[in-house]
Amino acid sequence: MLALVPAQVFAAANSFSFTTEGDGAADFSTEAAYSGVYSAKLSSGTADGASAGKVSMSLTQSLSSITDISFWYRISSVSTAVPYGTMNAWPLYCREGTTFALTADGYYSPYLILKIDVAGTPHWIMSQIWAEPAENLDTWIQWKMSDHAIPYGGGIPTVALWHDESFTNAGGPGTGSWPAGWGPLSFFQAHYAGATIVTVGIAAGWWSFNQPQVAYVDSLSINGIGYDIEFTTATGSGTATFNPTIGTITGLTAVSEDALPTSGKPNLTFPHAFFSFTVTGLAPGDSVTVTITLPSAVPVGTQYWKYGPTPGNLVDHWYQIPIGDDDGDDVIAVPLVDGGLGDDIVTVADGKIVDQGGPGSPSPATVTGTPVGGFLEPVNKLNVLTPYSALLGLVATVAIVVAAPWKKRKS
Repeated sequence: MLALVPAQVFAAANSFSFTTEGDGAADFSTEAAYSGVYSAKLSSGTADGASAGKVSMSLTQSLSSITDISFWYRISSVSTAVPYGTMNAWPLYCREGTTFALTADGYYSPYLILKIDVAGTPHWIMSQIWAEPAENLDTWIQWKMSDHAIPYGGGIPTVALWHDESFTNAGGPGTGSWPAGWGPLSFFQAHYAGATIVTVGIAAGWWSFNQPQVAYVDSLSINGIGYDIEFTTATGSGTATFNPTIGTITGLTAVSEDALPTSGKPNLTFPHAFFSFTVTGLAPGDSVTVTITLPSAVPVGTQYWKYGPTPGNLVDHWYQIPIGDDDGDDVIAVPLVDGGLGDDIVTVADGKIVDQGGPGSPSPATVTGTPVGGFLEPVNKLNVLTPYSALLGLVATVAIVVAAPWKKRKS
């Protein structure tokens, strides 16, 4: 969180989303965070002008009201350096206070994208991208609207510029040393008077002269209001973390209780609702234990319930997975098997586990060992409860398209 700035958490259930194109990637990460536990990990992918990763937040605010906007980024040392000859191409600038050797390779920073509504027509305005030297890798740096831009290799500073894909080389705000389509945010605020911001995003990629880059972004601030990127439960109970014994957690999503069928549902209280995630990077058939640290302690006797197929019953149904570390604190351990118990893809061991489940606690009236719905069925030599019903799915797709004159346009 920014000092002296009130922090708000991106609401994963409604106003927060990840978008990818090509071989770009975007997801929650606990590998590095400027504030709190999580950040967004963005990978730009191939240097083809059509690959990118983006994290965005819904916002309803007038474009003209923006007086200050910033975020923190950390470019990973696994990124590929961009050759000097490419780095020196317009419109790349160094941020104020950064120096570059005239022949040095470098890296590109993530950048902001404001999606605005202009009388029913969407526009995307993107912010200045900074060139960063190798010595700034694995270091948290703040992108600030107030920073001035310095031409690569030195020169006269200018205000940080923004770009709108609607302006081409045939016209636009470009004046003096600014190219067509680029100008200070104040130009676009005047040009699009009355426009409303729909989403605020941070992206990596979409540049035809980019190289594969990986960056973490966190702690967005808009007009003095801070927004930390954290994974929060669907009930708003707090932040939960997930650590597998092997593999990597991807696609982490909070799932509300009312998004799942009620028929056959156990008579339990789910204080943190449910979680959906995929464990990747496994060998086919691997067994994994995912340690989940919850926002608060859960009582002894807590049960982990899922809705989906099992090896002995391919029809989606509610069933229970026996958990470890059931000692009354905020940590539980959930065993999962690729192509087996706990994997929503039970017909094949494919090197990944797709899980959707959550911890529930018996009500005081529930007697331990008494079935809470359905009947007992042995699955992988374990007795679990398996009532039947049908799954109702909800799929949300967000497509953000950004183009610029020197980039490959996307429809």
